[in-house]
Amino acid sequence: MVSHLVSICIPTYNGAKFLRDSLNSILNQTYRNLEIIFSDDSSTDSTLEIIESFIRDNPFRTKLLHHIPAGIGANWNNCIRHSKGEFIKFVFQDDILESDAIEKMVEVLHADKQIGLVTCKRNIIFEKGYDDVKLSQWKNVYGDLQRHLNLTYSPMAIIDRAIFRHKRFFKAPVNIIGEPSAVMFRANIIERIGLFSNDFKQYLDCEYWFRLLKISSI
Repeated sequence: MVSHLVSICIPTYNGAKFLRDSLNSILNQTYRNLEIIFSDDSSTDSTLEIIESFIRDNPFRTKLLHHIPAGIGANWNNCIRHSKGEFIKFVFQDDILESDAIEKMVEVLHADKQIGLVTCKRNIIFEKGYDDVKLSQWKNVYGDLQRHLNLTYSPMAIIDRAIFRHKRFFKAPVNIIGEPSAVMFRANIIERIGLFSNDFKQYLDCEYWFRLLKISSI
């Protein structure tokens, strides 16, 4: 396979509790042509110490950007602006990747240039203490975001702009693609649709995926 550079974008803010586990999952990736870009929104815990230790010891090209807080979208976009990769992969500070996650996503994008973004299923990990009934109800709606779309997997499924006419389009879950940490997309798409909107506090990822769907398949 051609070795495409993947930019791992990690926006952080007071993420010390889970950040080490997240970074270890990146170190364990089978795909190795990576650059890692941290954009930190003025953390006050030990996040920066963890990042600095990681930068000293990891084998990848790594940048640490100090960002003035201006909303989550601004921090995401700061990562993207400093990325050099052909593909963009967000990893949030409490995410853990399967060891072959990046490799499999790159395979999909490399095989079909008509696909602008690839998403994956997620396993949701909760801390102890959550109400089991409410947790079960939440998982039933948001655990598998594509469950109600009746997609055909062989072994993957394609989502295109026809989704805008789907009978469930306006029903929960509205974000049928997933959080930024569940996707990888082509960097050149940014030239056509721009960056994430700074005007949204929520659903800015969902709005971005729908913008992307207007010009490409997922």
